[in-house]
Amino acid sequence: MICGVCLKESPQLWQLTDLISVSFQAVGLCRHCQRKFHFLKEENVCPACCRRQKNKTCCTDCQKWRHFYPEKAPHEALLVYNEALASWMESYKFRGAYHLRFSFAQNIQQALSKLQDCVFVPIPLSPQRLQQRGFNQVTGLLAGAGLPYTELLVKSAETTPQSQRTRQERLQLPQVFQINPRITLSCQKVILIDDIYTTGTTLVQGQKALQQAGFQVVKTFSLAR
Repeated sequence: MICGVCLKESPQLWQLTDLISVSFQAVGLCRHCQRKFHFLKEENVCPACCRRQKNKTCCTDCQKWRHFYPEKAPHEALLVYNEALASWMESYKFRGAYHLRFSFAQNIQQALSKLQDCVFVPIPLSPQRLQQRGFNQVTGLLAGAGLPYTELLVKSAETTPQSQRTRQERLQLPQVFQINPRITLSCQKVILIDDIYTTGTTLVQGQKALQQAGFQVVKTFSLAR
């Protein structure tokens, strides 16, 4: 296996299931790099959004969301957004290191495989941003994990990237998502997926667009929180 972060070859014990889907394992994380990332522990997060805290009570952010948008779906995230994850995301999302889509493939696959009676819907990029970046980082993660997805949402116009906005600006964003008119689905249950959960605004906007079209957002999911 080649580590996607340090690009060093790492020995790996292969199992039959790995050999069947070898492309998912060809680029991963070596043990040294794995130690830099931290997985969220259920006992130390908000039950509604996976925010790290000292107890399992609903955090202040989610209490506010319940006041403004009580329909907000529960959220699940895998990783703590720490310095290592920020550096990884910079390489993957902004520097075009597309091979990094395999880094957490097995973890994403395990987390979402139990929800396959639902449709996986990624948060989209605008056509301008997609052309600029060359790929959607969310669909990349799903493809790297070998999971099917449906691009049910479209983003018609480009806005200032979330990373360049203040928290207040993120919370006040206008609706930017619409239903893709070319997609027809019989299944109405949806898992809405993004790369990073910051304030929750992007996922709430996506959920609102889906609900208005008659879909039920069972849960939202992100790689990091």
